[in-house]
Amino acid sequence: MTIIVAAKKEFNGKTYTVIGSDSRLTVREEIIESKKSKLIKFPTFIVGFSGLANIKLVLQDCARDPDFLNSPYLHLNSASDARVLASVFFQELSKRYEEAFDDPTNETFIELVVASKDRIFHCDCFGDAHEFDRFITSGGGSNYATGYLEGCWDSVDNPGDLAHLVYEAIEVACARSTSCGGEIHVELVVEDNLPPVPPLPEQEPEPEVKNELRDQIVMLVEKLLNGLN
Repeated sequence: MTIIVAAKKEFNGKTYTVIGSDSRLTVREEIIESKKSKLIKFPTFIVGFSGLANIKLVLQDCARDPDFLNSPYLHLNSASDARVLASVFFQELSKRYEEAFDDPTNETFIELVVASKDRIFHCDCFGDAHEFDRFITSGGGSNYATGYLEGCWDSVDNPGDLAHLVYEAIEVACARSTSCGGEIHVELVVEDNLPPVPPLPEQEPEPEVKNELRDQIVMLVEKLLNGLN
């Protein structure tokens, strides 16, 4: 399991969003300590994941795919946009790991937390997507993180406080739940922290295909016209 926290708040007329994660991995009963973030950066948002760790590979591949990065999926204007975006990720995941999805004993519940510069969304592998006004928590330690966020929310006065609150909420979850732990990673979702959209690869012009039949017809018409003249 894991813990993912995203929060957004308005300061001086501008909305700021922050997303964070732990780094511990659990495979059934085995705990795997890791220092790697569970946050994947895209040009217009950051995605945190909980559940089947293999989705990280899918997210990373999509984040490197110019065709995907130039698609309309990146414009997160509503929960329906987030739902379409998540469906792309989960469809690709099910293609690659079909056996895991078809296994009736597999109870893995996969969730995504998506944070853009002014919106936060929660998506799951069953096709549900919801936008939240304040914060989202996902993973095994989410109850502890939610309680901490609720208790401290009104004391947040600036973007720095918001980032500290997300960090501390994850820290509390890690201290209380054995499914969370490792290093804590927190990102403020601003343009400076997001990768640029890569240009689409240049397409070579299609070679001109000679049409012999067309050329023969043109020559025949020219001969007929010359004969008339």
